[in-house]
Amino acid sequence: MMRFLCLMLLLAIGCNGEDLSSKKTLFDHDHETPAHWPSGPGDAADKMETRLARLDGSEAETVQAELSDLVSWSAEVAADTALSEQQWVPIYESSETLQATLRADGWNESSRQQTEQLCQLLHSADEILRQQSNSSLDARPEP
Repeated sequence: MMRFLCLMLLLAIGCNGEDLSSKKTLFDHDHETPAHWPSGPGDAADKMETRLARLDGSEAETVQAELSDLVSWSAEVAADTALSEQQWVPIYESSETLQATLRADGWNESSRQQTEQLCQLLHSADEILRQQSNSSLDARPEP
């Protein structure tokens, strides 16, 4: 009986003794969020554009890796917003096409142009979200 109680106590407390109070979710406990993770579609586009401008610089390998990350995350970031499926699907399709191009050909003029088109879609999505936000604020009854 005493062993059972000790086992239950250990399970209740946790075995690793790590302080989880600084974590907001269980996901935070298990995963690190990359510093270049975008906060939304507009931020994803801004980060891609910044990195496109630095693509041929001295840190090209890091910039290419971060750009590839941003391209692969863009559909997920857009899907986590209030965009409708009809508004989200073009971002997803553009992202998937660009990822296939990158796997086949790497970063070249075509992939740069595709990235610029994806950025335009993301900026348009960000504008839609801002308009939706403003509309919902306007629809609130005044106190």
